[in-house]
Amino acid sequence: MTMDTKKFKARKLTDFRDLSFPTIEMEKIKHKLKRIIPSPDSTFIGSECVVCKRANLIFSHSSKQRKCKFCYSVLTRPKGGKCLTTKNCLFIRRFTIIW
Repeated sequence: MTMDTKKFKARKLTDFRDLSFPTIEMEKIKHKLKRIIPSPDSTFIGSECVVCKRANLIFSHSSKQRKCKFCYSVLTRPKGGKCLTTKNCLFIRRFTIIW
């Protein structure tokens, strides 16, 4: 068996990245299942209600409308994947949970 040289062309390496040790920026770009260590993109968000000034914990990809636990004003609305914060919600802190 001989190999046809027309099918297999020699390619020049233009990018000299080490694929066995990717950078953090390269890993963030990849899909959550294609990373070396799979991790979810969703997090919990600490938010503050503008009306009653109390803290609430909200999931970043919630599929339902979230209200304040104390004064019942609307904090987030669903928008496809991630939830959209309203004018009654102030972003405080993002919590990452290690499974």
